[in-house]
Amino acid sequence: MILPLNYYSNRTVMNEILNWCNCHINGIWVSRWIGIYCSGKDPHNGSLMIRYLKGKPLRITSISNFKKIQNILKNRGLRTFYATSNLYFKLDSKADLYNLNNIYGCMPTWDVDNIYTDWKKTIAVCREIVSFLESNGISKSIILKWSGNGVHVHIHHEALSRDLRRRYGPLNLAYSIVEYVIEKLHGKILEIKGENTSRLKVENVMDIQRLFTCPLSLHRQLDLVCICFTPNDIDSFNLDWTNPENFRHNFNWNSFVEGEADDLALKAINIIGGYPYKLRRSRKESPVDEMIRRWLEKY
Repeated sequence: MILPLNYYSNRTVMNEILNWCNCHINGIWVSRWIGIYCSGKDPHNGSLMIRYLKGKPLRITSISNFKKIQNILKNRGLRTFYATSNLYFKLDSKADLYNLNNIYGCMPTWDVDNIYTDWKKTIAVCREIVSFLESNGISKSIILKWSGNGVHVHIHHEALSRDLRRRYGPLNLAYSIVEYVIEKLHGKILEIKGENTSRLKVENVMDIQRLFTCPLSLHRQLDLVCICFTPNDIDSFNLDWTNPENFRHNFNWNSFVEGEADDLALKAINIIGGYPYKLRRSRKESPVDEMIRRWLEKY
């Protein structure tokens, strides 16, 4: 059984998580908002997801900062590191998270979810997504991450040119691309899924707060590590690569061609129309099924 505190003391692991969460671009630092899953229980007997420290959005800015966070959370069962697809100019307050002008870039991300034992179907879906992206001119800016039970297929945020991000907004572009591709591949995904008992699904989970597992982070339940691999690795991928004691990880995930995704982004946003802000934010009360569940638990 892997011991998280021992695992995260590995300098290679710390550097990779830091590099994912904190970037230096043209003289400025931009950061991802992170969340840390802890296996210890909160006062209501639920697991902990730490996303703030002293009221500020949590982020990792240096190795010393990384070690400090580990020390603070070591008695709470620190287990898994997550980070947003968004990169922010600043993360000093909660208000910074909801200021769309504060988002420097956003990675379009397909969440291919399944159970890890059915990994061949998961990889088959990834092959279809990558093939579609390549047919639309995107080949040098694709990042694949095996996250534990499935894969996150990312397009590097810089594959969307800065001019396009300024015109439409990074989150609008990312949401539209993901939705557009899912719609185009809907039939093929269903074909790969096959029987109704399969848990395979592909979701567009792009939003303000969504977190994705960091490279080289441990899974929250499985003794597997989140590893990056390239489109060229799809046909040779094996779950053995995710062994925390002997992982196979591609450290060149930061490769991209600027503007490579612009053509697909323009096509997608003209059809999809961007992130549905009003749909996501208009409802202030709980959904009906959630209200019923709470009522039943109370009475």
